[in-house]
Amino acid sequence: MKTTLFKLPLLLVVFYWLLYSVFTVIYLTGFDNDFILSDSTTYQIGLKIVKQVLINFLIQIPNSIILFIISTITFNQYSITIINQKNIINTFLIAIFIVLSDMVFRWSFYSYSYDWIVSKLRFLNINYYYNFSQDIFHLIEYLIIYFFITLCTYLSIRLFKKNYICNEIILTQTESQKLHMGLFICFYNCYFITMSYLLLFNDMYYGLSNLIFSIVLLAIFLSIVNLVGYFLLRKCFKAVTEILVIKKVIFSSLITFILNCLLLVLILYIYNYIYSLLPFDIISSTFELFYLWMFLITLLISSCLLVRKMTKLFFDKH
Repeated sequence: MKTTLFKLPLLLVVFYWLLYSVFTVIYLTGFDNDFILSDSTTYQIGLKIVKQVLINFLIQIPNSIILFIISTITFNQYSITIINQKNIINTFLIAIFIVLSDMVFRWSFYSYSYDWIVSKLRFLNINYYYNFSQDIFHLIEYLIIYFFITLCTYLSIRLFKKNYICNEIILTQTESQKLHMGLFICFYNCYFITMSYLLLFNDMYYGLSNLIFSIVLLAIFLSIVNLVGYFLLRKCFKAVTEILVIKKVIFSSLITFILNCLLLVLILYIYNYIYSLLPFDIISSTFELFYLWMFLITLLISSCLLVRKMTKLFFDKH
């Protein structure tokens, strides 16, 4: 049978999203007495449900990437690389187990551990109400949830592995290149989205129109960037072997992301410095828009060159 490197992990993520949405609707309509008010119309209740499902969808995007990465690695480790009815059913059961475990964990975390972490931040003389301390707390929160998703995904696949139909065929060089490239891009996405959520999405106002706009904008941006990344990196993994070198993928993607962030700061500083030297009489709204586009184009080109260079340094033949 033909091997599929990413279809089962992607299917697991889809099941994860769908089940989380279903359980959210069941909880809101069956157990949350404050959600459905006596004077609410069916239309208003429907809008509230849609809004809450979208909020959960937006919040679960970072966790979904972690779920996809860990399931891809684990499925590859246990040679679960074929699509059939039995494997799909087992993947669905794993998704149920992960969602239920995640819900119990989040309830326990916010009921017992949340206040403890905040108290420790205060003990270290870090005022929780300042933005920096909020970022520290949310970063700790993300890392804890990432660790739980990682552990839960690995253990659940290991628990169900005897029920899967495995494919013992060793990966070819081409399949190994695709696997390394896919995981490299996913790890890079994970770093980027985690940082973006820390800086942009925490404590945001979750209006329905704002939610839809944020999800659509994020989806368009990630689609374009990852498509560019795919064509940019698809021939840069020539030195990989048939065995997945996960530590190298994590290290290389993290180093590349950090360097790209430093590059962003450097380009931003240079453009701000040049802007401060410009004569006041040439600055207009049209010029500012042109200057912004020049900054974005410079950042895009330089980032592409940096990522490609770093990837070739780690994974290309010398």
